[in-house]
Amino acid sequence: MSNGRPRNPQYTYKEDSKGRVLAYRPIVCEHCGKEALARVKAKGRFCSHECSTAWLHAQGKMPAPARGEEAPGWKGSTATYSAMHKRVVRLRGQADHCEQRETAGCHSLTYQWSWIHDTNPSDPQNYRQLCRPCHVAYDKHLGEGNARAKLRQEDADTIRARYAAGGVTYRELAAEYGVTMATISNIVLHRRYAPQS
Repeated sequence: MSNGRPRNPQYTYKEDSKGRVLAYRPIVCEHCGKEALARVKAKGRFCSHECSTAWLHAQGKMPAPARGEEAPGWKGSTATYSAMHKRVVRLRGQADHCEQRETAGCHSLTYQWSWIHDTNPSDPQNYRQLCRPCHVAYDKHLGEGNARAKLRQEDADTIRARYAAGGVTYRELAAEYGVTMATISNIVLHRRYAPQS
């Protein structure tokens, strides 16, 4: 019995996440020809939403989504940083090496596309492959080069000098400058805001 009614031997019954027993019938997908199960009440003809959409495109019943400059949401050179990098990956694939490895002597295996400064960022050809440390160094994301930086280079130099002189703790410096103790530690240990020579 299913919900108080006799089960049809032609159907397959499955319980959903809410504990309801639902009836499914065997179908052959009209797009890919794969055998699948479809809800009896839904009258499904496809094995997946992807096949349904592909079939509609093939039949001309649904236009393929516009991409690139044809897309209604295309923003060209005013696209966000993230959107531009996704555009590069879509057209050129994932970054898989660092172009500065021989000269920089870097060892990271995390690779990224890096925009070549002073070129048009909306052109996917104006990006090169770098490992993460080389990318960060090139873009100067560390120290006051970071758009969200709370400190300037002179603040970092003062923090190092005051800590070296003694009489002040990481906690006190962090409270005074409105940053975390980890930030103060990174400054004192020269992990952030490289000392000016």
